[in-house]
Amino acid sequence: NEYVDDIKSVAQYYGYDSDEIDCLLNNGFTPEEVEEMLYADDFLEV
Repeated sequence: NEYVDDIKSVAQYYGYDSDEIDCLLNNGFTPEEVEEMLYADDFLEV
């Protein structure tokens, strides 16, 4: 999915691994929610 790949690229820019994104997606978060967390800087609170 190109959208998820884009989110993973942005996450790497912020210092997060793509495995962390996969973990969130596998635990029920939507790509949109993951993207919002990255941009809102709430990623570490999950």
